[in-house]
Amino acid sequence: MSSFEDLCGDPWQDHYFEGPNHPQANLWLDQIHADQRKEATMTDTSMFDIVRRVTAQLNTINGTGREEVGLRILKVTEEAGEAASAWIGTIGQNPRKGVTHTRDDVAAELADVVLTALVAIGSLGLDPEQVVGDCITKVAARFPADTPVCVAAGNSAAEANHRDSR
Repeated sequence: MSSFEDLCGDPWQDHYFEGPNHPQANLWLDQIHADQRKEATMTDTSMFDIVRRVTAQLNTINGTGREEVGLRILKVTEEAGEAASAWIGTIGQNPRKGVTHTRDDVAAELADVVLTALVAIGSLGLDPEQVVGDCITKVAARFPADTPVCVAAGNSAAEANHRDSR
């Protein structure tokens, strides 16, 4: 993997302090993403390991100050807005635009929300895997063990009956 210095030059030059939207920082992020796509698959690296690597890279690039952490938390809201927009495009709610997205688009946007939230949790100095595990344990305690298992949306008989009754 290329280092920041290899791609951007001396990190103490003025352009280093121009922030994450500086073209050189984006070049470095693009290189990181390309390297990670080559190196990491879900079969050899856990989702949480990838989240930790992304968080570490963002910490290196943008720092870990209160403002940066706050922006990462706000990024979750931005991603949720993109998921909402995709859903609106799926149902064609905007008559001017009509249907512009698919359920797969919505699912991809929701996955972005999940990833962004996990990075935000890591940015708070917490272990995302532990936090999510604790949350799942808390939620699971609310449901008895014999609660029916969820099937993919649109595939259950109950959903089909509900759709047909509308």
